[in-house]
Amino acid sequence: MIAEQALNARTVVEEFKVGRRVESTCNEMKPGFLKWEGLLKMVKELMEGVMGKQMRKRVKDVAELA
Repeated sequence: MIAEQALNARTVVEEFKVGRRVESTCNEMKPGFLKWEGLLKMVKELMEGVMGKQMRKRVKDVAELA
C-alpha cells in the first residue's frame, strides 16, 4: 500500500493538477512531518484563495472527462 503513494501523489499534483504536495517547513523535524502553521496556511489558500478556486475548477473538468 505504501509503495505506490509517491506515484499517486505525483499523478494527483503534476498530471491531474487537482492536489498540492505538503512539504515539511521545519529543518529540525523529520522528513514527512510539518508544523500545523504550514498546513493551516495551505488549507486556507485551498479553501479561500485563487489557487483553490483554480483547483476546484480543474477538479470539475477532470470529473467531466472521467
